[in-house]
Amino acid sequence: MHLDLELLKTAAHVRAVTGAKAPDSIQIAAALAAGCTSLVTNDRRYPEVAGLRILQLKDYLPFDAGSS
Repeated sequence: MHLDLELLKTAAHVRAVTGAKAPDSIQIAAALAAGCTSLVTNDRRYPEVAGLRILQLKDYLPFDAGSS
């Protein structure tokens, strides 16, 4: 996938509606354009977006992942 005008318009819409920062909006727009239903991130600031489930990576890692 590459940045094109349609993707940037979607990112601008996501940003306007949710208040997300530009990089986050671009990632969300790219996920939506690719037909993703989930997005995995470490960023707790991601807004809720209809049709896209935001998953926190920390929720899927062992509690003390660095001790092995």
